[in-house]
Amino acid sequence: MLNVITDRLPRLMPVFRFAAAMGFSIGIVFVVSMTLMVASMIGGVRSMDLTFKIAEPAGQPGVRDGSAVYGTNAQHGITCSDASAAMADGHWWIRCKFAAEESAFGTDYLESRGLTWDGAAANIVMRPIGGAWVHYLVAAVLAVMLGLAWSWRDRQRWQRELQWIGAHRKTAIVALLVPAAASYCLATITYLMMGATSPSSGTAFPAAREYLLPMFIAIVLVAPVLEELLHRGVVFDLLSRRVGAIAASGIGTVLFVGMHFVGESGHVEPIRLVSLVTFSLAMYVVRVRWNSLILCVVAHMVLNLIGFAAIALAASA
Repeated sequence: MLNVITDRLPRLMPVFRFAAAMGFSIGIVFVVSMTLMVASMIGGVRSMDLTFKIAEPAGQPGVRDGSAVYGTNAQHGITCSDASAAMADGHWWIRCKFAAEESAFGTDYLESRGLTWDGAAANIVMRPIGGAWVHYLVAAVLAVMLGLAWSWRDRQRWQRELQWIGAHRKTAIVALLVPAAASYCLATITYLMMGATSPSSGTAFPAAREYLLPMFIAIVLVAPVLEELLHRGVVFDLLSRRVGAIAASGIGTVLFVGMHFVGESGHVEPIRLVSLVTFSLAMYVVRVRWNSLILCVVAHMVLNLIGFAAIALAASA
């Protein structure tokens, strides 16, 4: 029996190594996600700005008497107003600002006033009250740790990438634009295909101006660096050595998309899902084709900057 196991061990070792790499990769993604969520809550409750799509009262189509929830409610610390005109899609939307640990606080409040939402919420903005600096500090520490983990075998990786980018500027510019172009093109196609059955999908409500700075820091600066070091850096290197670049890109995309839906109670917006999958796969193309993590970080910043610019312009308008 021992001889049989010993004979089969060399063939089984690659499976064990892949399982270990897979488990370790999932563990890293989970730990980073949970650490960021905890860090964002350290300062206490969070300031939220949500816009809910309201279902028409049963048996009363077209009735939109939402006066019961408008204005400030001192007991619940919540302020709601009609946002239907701003959304301009023919549906009834209510925008609420409040401080709470969970976004469900807003839906519970609306339901207590006799209104129900149909599961669509636009532009969920969450800003830790007094705890944003903790979130950014923890994200910076995680980024440094991941950067060191990615380059510890080869300390010259960063320098070589910068030298290559400097020598191939035109190619680098193309690489920076490919992920954003692919993501927005497929997301737009998905939106147009869903238009007949879901005209409100993908609607964005302008963020309040006071949220723009923390949103810029989190979306344009923090997220691209941390996520690329994690997914296209450490996790990709771990998996590609065991299963190759293509399989590692597929597995990494699942982890990347899953990380973005952590804590969202299973609600998956189709357009956002298509955008994330397309963007992730395009980023892996950049990572494999040009072997550059720096290009991935900057390309991620470009995509997020485009999205942030749209929000900022809407807020200014």
